[in-house]
Amino acid sequence: TRKSADLIAYELGVRRRFGDLLLVDATLFDYEISDQESDSFLDPGSGVRLYRHDGRTSAFGGELAVTWNPVRQVRITGFAATTQAHLDNFAADYTSLEREIPRTRLGFTCGWEPVRGIEIDSNVLYVERHYDVPTWWRVDLRLAWRCTEHTTVELVGQNLTDPHHIEYWYQEQAQRGGYLMVSHRF
Repeated sequence: TRKSADLIAYELGVRRRFGDLLLVDATLFDYEISDQESDSFLDPGSGVRLYRHDGRTSAFGGELAVTWNPVRQVRITGFAATTQAHLDNFAADYTSLEREIPRTRLGFTCGWEPVRGIEIDSNVLYVERHYDVPTWWRVDLRLAWRCTEHTTVELVGQNLTDPHHIEYWYQEQAQRGGYLMVSHRF
């Protein structure tokens, strides 16, 4: 039978608004996870899959996010995040937090409404190399027209920096793409 891992988590966050123009959000965390499933093997006598539960992970990190609205029609958001993890007693090929989470992640978004009803948005993401996943950048762009109070037409381009790239450890690849979307809210 499988048993649950134990988690002790400490988190600390501060959010501060400076008038209507600026919002700063900072968080820190520390996780200690024990009794994690760390390996599995077949019992040679019975053929039953058995699981080891002696894995341990220590992880800490933080995130800083800033949102700035210099004027009513413009919004800018940036974030930086880091996670550091250390593993003990895991089989080399076993899925673990340290393999899944990139150490450094950065992001930047900018939205602009040049005239009422027209929105232009950009999104830039950066993720540092981690395990078998190379460093990657991603840029998304969006142009939207609110033609009525309830109807919006959007033209979106995603992953404009590469035709495709691996984003996370499970090797799924984000493809370059675009779409046209019409939304109507009732």
